[in-house]
Amino acid sequence: MRALPVKAEHPERLLDFTALLLALLLLRGNSPWGRLRARAEERSTTSLVLLEEIRIRTEQVLRRARYNVTVTPSFDGLRFLSCDELRDLMRAVEQTPDDIVHDVIAQYESLVRPQARHFFTPRGVAELGAALALASHPGNPRTAYDPYLRGGEFPAALPSRLTFRGRAAVQATLLLAVLRLALIGAVSPSIRCTALEPWRDRASTPGKADLVLTNPPFNTRVDRDTPQRRIGSWPYGPPPHEVATYAYLQHCIEQLEEGGRAVVVMPSKAGNSLNRAEREIRGQILLSGVFEAAIALPDRLFTSTKVPVMLWLLRHPSDKCDRVLFLDAQHLGRQTGGRRVLEETDVQAVLAAYRAASEGAEPSLPYALVDSTVLSASAPYSLNPRDHIRPDAPEASRTSVRRQLAEVNLLTDRCRYADQMAGVHTQDASYASLRDATWCSVPLGEFCDVQAGAKFNHAYARHSTEPREIQAVFPRQLREGRIMPDAERLVSEQLVELHQKHRLLGGDIVLARAGAARRPALVQPDQSGFLMSGNVARIRCVHTDQIVPEFLHLALGQDEVMNRIRDRAASTAVPSVSTDVLRSIEVALPPLPVQLHIVALLHAQDHQVRAHRELAAKAAEARTLMAAYLFAPAR
Repeated sequence: MRALPVKAEHPERLLDFTALLLALLLLRGNSPWGRLRARAEERSTTSLVLLEEIRIRTEQVLRRARYNVTVTPSFDGLRFLSCDELRDLMRAVEQTPDDIVHDVIAQYESLVRPQARHFFTPRGVAELGAALALASHPGNPRTAYDPYLRGGEFPAALPSRLTFRGRAAVQATLLLAVLRLALIGAVSPSIRCTALEPWRDRASTPGKADLVLTNPPFNTRVDRDTPQRRIGSWPYGPPPHEVATYAYLQHCIEQLEEGGRAVVVMPSKAGNSLNRAEREIRGQILLSGVFEAAIALPDRLFTSTKVPVMLWLLRHPSDKCDRVLFLDAQHLGRQTGGRRVLEETDVQAVLAAYRAASEGAEPSLPYALVDSTVLSASAPYSLNPRDHIRPDAPEASRTSVRRQLAEVNLLTDRCRYADQMAGVHTQDASYASLRDATWCSVPLGEFCDVQAGAKFNHAYARHSTEPREIQAVFPRQLREGRIMPDAERLVSEQLVELHQKHRLLGGDIVLARAGAARRPALVQPDQSGFLMSGNVARIRCVHTDQIVPEFLHLALGQDEVMNRIRDRAASTAVPSVSTDVLRSIEVALPPLPVQLHIVALLHAQDHQVRAHRELAAKAAEARTLMAAYLFAPAR
């Protein structure tokens, strides 16, 4: 999906393209696949014939599973694909793991970056919501309902035995939701697609459900096409006309069967908003005893937004709860790119903390347990965990302050030594004469071996089942003149054996060949054996009697040289630099003793900079601890 045909890059066509991938994944696990592959390999088969065959087979499989949906509109938008491209897709589908469906839909969302009301719910959030709903339900739930289906994330996270009903507000992505559910073997759901808000849709009033889970649109208006805000039934008070969040919240409570549980994704600001209508609704919800728990989740979970969210757990009014549990899970999740991802271990950590609090034990996560009557008696009736869970204060004792100040003094001594060493090298008599030596400009290719990285994506997929223990190097890992290890970029020894010439040695210099320009990185001795990816290049000094690798690394990182490399980058959508261009880049070289002197001077200054940064950070920590210690009696 990262190398789509150009014509598939339009959002609508990308949606159709994603539906095709899911349809092929569905067919791969069913009997028509063999016949379809045979048809694809026939020379007389055209792309239109093959697409029609895929469409017919897909709808047959869906009908057998009792999914009443057509894929024709999506397939009509795929006529730009050639027969060779369709064959390549089918071969690629055969090599993918079984649970790739969720990743395909996530990749579609990251490429399209849809508007907020079209966001999909991150898989980890949906799985956590489903786990909480099931854990809190007192019996054996049989039915589930989602009034704002999005991409089918909540039904996909629930046990397939449940009878599911849902409402889809966006027709365009409904097919993705249906194909997702069919791929995981879920029971055929009952889904109504309509732009009407559920509290206004009198034509379809679904029966109540044991579980209600949803991620409602945060910023849509209540009754968008009418001026009245009181349309609907509002047992806890009419919601504000401007935002529908609390309207969906009340609808979820109303749709619960006796003993049922609801989990709703809510924006953090909804928990302590100052809007009068929302404050009153929160007070009534607390007073009625239907609010059980609020879990604060990390920010940057969603595509295109950094807004942090919460999960609210609610009960049927007949099963009141007298205390509210607040959990802080903001620190959980794995950082990947610009987003955070909740993994299975994070879901289990929150679930264990919820169960511990329910059983009267001490949760492992930061928490607060507050009486509902206390909360309902104090406006603004905050339901935001951040307002109730006191952050862990630093240990502000006299001993800890003394220890912190001792570390500051130690770093001060290091800075003093670094200043002295830098001062020795930066005296006029020491460095002024370096420019008086004879310098000559030499192309890199005359004294260095330049090698592009390995394009190993397809090989990597074939060997993905092998243990991955060797670091691969991508442009994003080149930071601060070093290669930063990344546990997500490990490859197998079997793959490395296929690309021996692309392995790195200590003293090599690595540059980014494509994308944003980055300073080159010097390979450290303990990084020997790392494998280059296709978007980086390696420069290795082969005439060490003429040049010091550390000097070349410093020279290539200068703005003037970096600008020359940028100017020679190929003019494409993503700027790229060929190895021939790198070989032609000229570098000014002084005699070997001068190179060694320059390396020592600049490294001494680098050490000085690092020492002062460490001192500033430790001094800031000491100041925070000192303030906590001094103000402790005033709390």
